[in-house]
This record gives sequence, structure tokens and C-alpha cells, in this order.
Amino acid sequence: MQTYIIQGIGFIGLIFAIVSFQKDTNKGILLFQSLASVTFAVHFLLLGAYTGAAMNLLGTIRNMIFYNRESKWANNKYLLYVFMFMYIIVGIITYKNYFSILSIIGMLLSTVGFWIKNTKYTRRISLTSSPCFFVYNFANWSIAGVITEIFVMLSLVVAMVRFDYNKTDVLTQNNSSV
Repeated sequence: MQTYIIQGIGFIGLIFAIVSFQKDTNKGILLFQSLASVTFAVHFLLLGAYTGAAMNLLGTIRNMIFYNRESKWANNKYLLYVFMFMYIIVGIITYKNYFSILSIIGMLLSTVGFWIKNTKYTRRISLTSSPCFFVYNFANWSIAGVITEIFVMLSLVVAMVRFDYNKTDVLTQNNSSV
């Protein structure tokens, strides 16, 4: 029964993560990513995957600060480097095995992605970090996490098609190739 509850918590995080990339504003993405991060922090803590739990807790703080980037204090470019440094330190402290490194790399990439104000590049960078989390989730028996990353990658591709792919460029390319 306990396993079902732990995985169920992860599936709630899955819903938040999928919804996040269907938002067309950085604030929308960051709000739902924060909800996903809190949920997955609890999920990983219960699984005994402490690097994942710590990365997600720190990710929640990062997302909330980045959410407030209109404020002068939250738009300080050094915050990006502070968070990257913190991920490395927290990753070293909670290091369990080589898979922990993937969680750290994934969070470093997503931090850069969420720092960028252009949602097109946020999605592209998030698509590169997702495989790191996929493998980490698989190694830690996070069924919800594995499924989340599959859906996140699909959601990112759908959002890229919806928001990022300029249809006028397609028409121009098709006309010029005739």
C-alpha cells in the first residue's frame, strides 16, 4: 500500500509538470514547475532518493525566485550562478551513486532554461534536461518520474509545435523549394 501512495504522489507531480509546459508565459511555466518540484521532493524523499529530493526542494526555491524576476532583487544575474553552485554543493552532499550526477546535470540545465525569459528556449533546454531525469528516475524506481519524463518530453514537443514553430517559415520554405 505504501508503494502505491509514494507513486501516487509522483503522479500528482506528473500532472503539474505536464501542465507547466503548456503555459505560454515563463510565470505560468514556473508556477506549475514549482508545484511539480514540491510534489516530487516528497516523492523522492519517501523513495530514499535524497539527491532527487534535495534537487527538487532547491528547484522550488529557484522557481519561486525566478517567478518574481520583475523585482530588482530577483533579476540579479548572479542568482543564476548562485543556484548552479548550490545544486553542485547539495548534489555532493547527497551523492549516492553515479545516477545522482544525472539529477545534478538535469537541474543545472533546467536552471539555465528557466532563467531565460524566452519560453521558446526554456522549452528547448528543458527538452535536453529531461533525459537526465528520466534515467535518474528509472534508477531510483520512480515509476511516476519515468512516466512524467516521457509525458514532459511529449508535452514539450507539443508546446514547441503550438508556440515556437513559426508556420509562416514553413510556408516560405515550401514555396522556395518549388
